[in-house]
This record gives sequence, structure tokens and C-alpha cells, in this order.
Amino acid sequence: MDDGQSLFEVVVAVGIISVTLLVIISLTTVSIKNSSLARSKNQARLYSQEVLEWLRKERDLSYAGLQSRVGISSYCVTDVNDDSPWSNIGLCDSTSGDSVSNEGVFFREVKLKNPGLSPLFDRNIIIVDVKVYWKVGENTHSVTGSTQLTKWR
Repeated sequence: MDDGQSLFEVVVAVGIISVTLLVIISLTTVSIKNSSLARSKNQARLYSQEVLEWLRKERDLSYAGLQSRVGISSYCVTDVNDDSPWSNIGLCDSTSGDSVSNEGVFFREVKLKNPGLSPLFDRNIIIVDVKVYWKVGENTHSVTGSTQLTKWR
């Protein structure tokens, strides 16, 4: 009788350990990517909510001023704390994003529209669509938000 392990048993054991480590490493990599994506989505939702709150404030300051911006274009919002956040009219470009550490660059586009196409649409309602998007590698991710602002004063 032979005490110890044969070369075949050692090779099988090393193979099983290697496959197990490979599975653990790949699961860890997927988990890290998913965690990073979840963190980015959360940041994008916060950016979207920030824009919606800012637009509510703009509505309260001057509903007529906000109404005058309906249907003109998409607005690229870079900083709602800026003195003139309306200055970036148009689609976002590569220089108009908000930088966030380790998250990449986020872009916020706002579209203001009325609820109907007829000339009799209710001018007391503004529909706001916010799209926050960012790019990770070759993939573009986005979060959208929407609300209705009404003339309540």
C-alpha cells in the first residue's frame, strides 16, 4: 500500500482549487461592477431630483418666465447653484457635464413642454422631463425623471 498522494490526485486537487478561485474572482468582479453602477444610478437620481427641485423654485419665482421656456429646446443644466443655469441652452456636449470623483461625468438635460399639441392647451401645466446620463467605457447609462408643474399661485 502506498501512503501519500499520486501525481494524478494532486493535479485534480489543484484543478478544483483553480476553478474555485476563478469563480470567486469573477463573482467579485461582477459584484464590484454592479456596486459601481448602483452608486452611479443613485448619484444620477440625486442630480435629477436636484434639477426638479430647482425647477419648482423657478416656478415659484416666476411662472411666466418658466412658461416662456416651454418647447424652445432641451436645456443642459450644469449647476443649479450657478447665477445663470439657463445659459446652456441645447444638448449637452463633452464639456458641459458635472464631474464626480470616480463616477465619471454626468449630463443633465431638461425638456419643458405643455400637455397638448392643440392651441387650447392648458398653459397652467408644464411637463418637465429630466434625463441624467453618463458613460462608462463604451456603454451609456441614463436615469429619467418627470413631473408636472402647475401654476398654483
